[in-house]
Amino acid sequence: MIRITSSCFFAVLLLSVTACGTKQQTTKEPSQPLQVIGTLNPITLASQKQGIKNCLQRIEQVSSFLTATAIEKGVMLSVSPKAPDKQLVSIDFETKSPTDFSFSSATFAPSDTAKCSATYESIMYWGNDCNEVATKVFAQFQHKGFIRKHIAVLRGEQPQTRIYLMPAGKGCVSIKKENIF
Repeated sequence: MIRITSSCFFAVLLLSVTACGTKQQTTKEPSQPLQVIGTLNPITLASQKQGIKNCLQRIEQVSSFLTATAIEKGVMLSVSPKAPDKQLVSIDFETKSPTDFSFSSATFAPSDTAKCSATYESIMYWGNDCNEVATKVFAQFQHKGFIRKHIAVLRGEQPQTRIYLMPAGKGCVSIKKENIF
């Protein structure tokens, strides 16, 4: 497992490896066409150092998107010790934007039909009730019902993107989930 923290990013395995001064280049929504231009971000570089090849472009795309507004970030990278390029890669993110904190988790899988498939979940607590979060924060998403009784399901224009809203005390937890093929 590798841990990357702070705005300067440190990859910690047995030794600490610094990857400072790199720039994020890709911040498109993950479901948009994939294109990596220029310097890879530190998360992608750490993945590459662990033997990942097939999923590097997808890791660059998703990690850049999930950390685009972060002023602080911490990342934990988990790769298979055997055949890392042929197994799942999991990356967990803690990000702080100017107004809030969030936890995100992304999983990447080499695929026969595409270079790499991925899924991510981004979780955030809101001080407002779920109805207000749905109408103000996720206004572009349509309410599609409930998983069972308490967790609302919202969908956007792209069917692979869903928002789940779960009551939490006087507030609401949102879970944004997207599958990328």
